[in-house]
Amino acid sequence: MKIDIQKKIFHDCQLIKQMECEMKTKIKLLTHLFGTLDDAWKVAGITENALNKLAKNDFKYKSGIGIQRSHIVDRQYFLSEILDVPFNSEDELFDYYYENDKTILALSSENSNLDKAKIIPFDEDLFKNKSVGYSYTKKEEVFLKKIFEKSLTIDFQIV
Repeated sequence: MKIDIQKKIFHDCQLIKQMECEMKTKIKLLTHLFGTLDDAWKVAGITENALNKLAKNDFKYKSGIGIQRSHIVDRQYFLSEILDVPFNSEDELFDYYYENDKTILALSSENSNLDKAKIIPFDEDLFKNKSVGYSYTKKEEVFLKKIFEKSLTIDFQIV
């Protein structure tokens, strides 16, 4: 199933590259196209401040809490690269895409200054992409509680 979707996205990327509309329109199209993937905007860590905010709320997530996924690599930049670089296969395109589509859970105030934030990295299959936002279930809640408890005994890493 995933391979079929990747094949279609690769095909559609080639068509978008050939379009005569402005670059910003093409980037919007790519954003929507890649956003259809279940594993888009993969969460690869959380900032110390975001974790502390969730801890103060007993790890219950509610809308408007001010925690969002922040791209490590600027999304506009890597999507424009997808339009500029001639990828020869789906594998080549998706290797590049997944390498650059990683996000960090961060306070909205940290989004534009992610390089200054203290980040706790992880590699889990959590916080799945939704049409708007990401999933936050009991599974994510329990995981973040464990990370928080562990963080009390270690120094944060800056990624």
